Amino acid sequence: MMPPYSLKLGCITLTVKHLKRRSSGLYYFRKGIPKDLRDLYKGKREHVHSLQTSNESEAIKKCQALTSRYDKEFQQLRSTGDRTRAVTLLESYNLAPIPLDDQFTNDQRGVDGNPYNELLDDLALKYDQGGHYSPPDTYEQRALDILQGNEKLTLEEIREAALKGVVVKAGRDIQLKKKQQEVVRFFNYFIEILPVTQLGLIRRKQVQDAVDKLLDGGKKTGTIRKALVTVRRHMRKSIALHELNLSNPFDDIEIKGLGLDISKKEVFDSNQLSIVKSFILKKSDLTTAQVLGLLVDTGTRCGEVGGITLEDICLDHAIPHMRYRVLESRDVKTKSSEREMPLVGLSLEVAKKIKSEAKKGQVFAFPQWIKGTEFSHTGCSNAVNKLLQTKFKNHSTHCFRHTMTDRLKDANVRGDIINAICGWSGNGMKDNYGKSQRLEILRDALLQVLEREIV
Repeated sequence: MMPPYSLKLGCITLTVKHLKRRSSGLYYFRKGIPKDLRDLYKGKREHVHSLQTSNESEAIKKCQALTSRYDKEFQQLRSTGDRTRAVTLLESYNLAPIPLDDQFTNDQRGVDGNPYNELLDDLALKYDQGGHYSPPDTYEQRALDILQGNEKLTLEEIREAALKGVVVKAGRDIQLKKKQQEVVRFFNYFIEILPVTQLGLIRRKQVQDAVDKLLDGGKKTGTIRKALVTVRRHMRKSIALHELNLSNPFDDIEIKGLGLDISKKEVFDSNQLSIVKSFILKKSDLTTAQVLGLLVDTGTRCGEVGGITLEDICLDHAIPHMRYRVLESRDVKTKSSEREMPLVGLSLEVAKKIKSEAKKGQVFAFPQWIKGTEFSHTGCSNAVNKLLQTKFKNHSTHCFRHTMTDRLKDANVRGDIINAICGWSGNGMKDNYGKSQRLEILRDALLQVLEREIV
C-alpha cells in the first residue's frame, strides 16, 4: 500500500488523502471503492484518475473535488435501496430482472449451467456455515423475490428507476443534475406525507390528502401539478413493466384552485426602469449590480450572464456582444438559448467595466459563483435578487425579461426578432441570416428601444 501524500507547512506536516505523485512529477487521484459497493462497479476495486498537473495546490483542489464527488456517489448508491443492487446482481448472472417463468421453461431451469442454478449455488456456498445456512443479504433476497415473482415495489424504488431514466435522456451533466433534483423533490413530496409507500397499499384518498396538505403548506398549484404528472407517469411505467394488476393511485387527483395562485408577471415601468438603471450605476462596483447591468438592456436570463466567461464578452467585435453557449460549468436552457446577444446602453457600459477590471488569468466574469466545475445558478440568483429587492421588493431578475419583451413590442419590433433576443424557439433567425447580419438586426432592434425611450 502506498503511503498518503504529505504536505509540509513549516513545522507542520499534513496528509492529503487520495492524492499521489508519479515519478514524472504529475499528480493523480486514487480512492478505493467500498467492498459493499464493488458489485455495482462490476468488481472494480478503486478509482484512479490523472490530475494532469504537476502544481501541488492545483492538484490538491482537484483531489478534494474528486473526493467530494465520489463520497456523494457512494452515499447515493447506498441510499438507492436494495432493488438497484438486486438488479445488478441478476445482470451479473445474465438474468433479467423479471420472473423466471418469463425467462425459461421448466426444462431449461433444470439444466446444469443455467444461470439461475449458478446463482443459487453461489449463494449457498456464500452462506454455508458448517451445514447451517445464514440468511442472504437483503438485496440478494430481493433478487430471489424478483425471480420468483414475489417482488413488492415502493415509491422510493420507483424514484430510483426514474432517476436512471433521466440519465439516459439527459446529455449534459449540469442539465442532468437539475432533472435529477426535480425528480427526487417531486417524489419526496409524497414519500414524506403518505402513510405507506408500497404499491398496492397506497390509496387514491391518501394521495388526495397528501395534495391537500401540500396546498396547506404553501406549495404552488403549478408545482403540485408538475409533481403529480411526474410521479403518475413513472408509476404507470412501473405498473406496466412489472405487469402488476393495480390501478394507479395518482390518477384523477384534484388540485383545488389550480392556476388561481399564478402571480402577475411584474415589469418595470418607464420611471422604475430609470430608477433601477441609476441604482445599478451607483452600485456598479458590486458584482451583483454588474449582473443586473448585463440584464437590464438585453433581457437575458440571470443564469446566462452569471456563468459567462470573459472570453464570451466580445467587445473587440464590430458589434459588441455576449455569447451564450454550452460550457463545462454551465448549460443553456434550450437549443434556441445558445446565441449571441448585442450589447447596448447600460449593458455595454457594464460589460466594458467588467473586462477592464478583470484580474490576470481570470476566466469567468463572476468567479465567486463557480463552485468546482459548475456554475451555482441558485447562489447567483439569490445574491442578485437580494440586491435588487433592496430597491424593488416585488421584482426579481426575471422581470427584466418581461420588461424587455414589452419594450420591444412597444417599439414595434418583429416577433421573430423578439424571440431571437429572448432566446425562445421559433425565431428562424439562425436559418435565415449569417452571424454578422443577425447581430446587426438584433442590435438595431435594441437601439430602437433605447431611442424610443429617450424621446
